[in-house]
Amino acid sequence: MEISKEGLSLIKKFEGFEAHAYKCPAGVWTIGYGHTKDVQKNDEWSQSHAEYMLEIELEEYCDYIKNMVKVPLEQYQFDALVAWVYNLGAGNFKESTLLRVLNQ
Repeated sequence: MEISKEGLSLIKKFEGFEAHAYKCPAGVWTIGYGHTKDVQKNDEWSQSHAEYMLEIELEEYCDYIKNMVKVPLEQYQFDALVAWVYNLGAGNFKESTLLRVLNQ
């Protein structure tokens, strides 16, 4: 299963687009649609580059769901979980009550 167009739109809506690097509330440099890997203070991205990077990065986040969730999911559930993990991190998901209860 892969993230749907609706799921991608949801993440873009939640994250919002930022062309210039900024520090998120956690103090991490962020750019585009919530991208944090290797972001530097003066980085600047076009919206098309941010969309490309989001799609590439979401492959990793889809894999987290595929590898950690042991029960069948509907598309909307998969999309919501990818959005959750993208925002809060795979480590938080791996240790979450949500994952434990879901897999039961």
